[in-house]
Amino acid sequence: MSDQWERVSAWGLEPHCHTTAYNALKPADSGTAAPNEIEVQAAREWLRAYAKKTVNIRKTYTSYGMKHLVERRAAVEGRHQYVSNGAFIEAALAEGYKMERAARASVNAFFNMAPSSKHAWDEQKSRGVS
Repeated sequence: MSDQWERVSAWGLEPHCHTTAYNALKPADSGTAAPNEIEVQAAREWLRAYAKKTVNIRKTYTSYGMKHLVERRAAVEGRHQYVSNGAFIEAALAEGYKMERAARASVNAFFNMAPSSKHAWDEQKSRGVS
């Protein structure tokens, strides 16, 4: 799915050029492994339940912040579910969201996404996610 947009690893969007800062921060074991399909599926289910598409890309939350909302929703439901940044990006693209890289060399992305209802993200957000 990500091939048509950007190269996505489990860590997130691969920068167009690997900078010194990127190479220093990227975990040594992350490589260019594709996002885990179980994590992608968990994020897709969350997106269907708690998010909706907007006309414009919104810069309120990055993919990294959103992945935490998925994890916190799972915790509220009594489950442990890790979701990588890349898995959230893959899920959003698979669900048809438009994406914009958060910054030139950022691994994070913004989407045309909003809560599906007025309070859809409140419980997750109140736990410190932004």
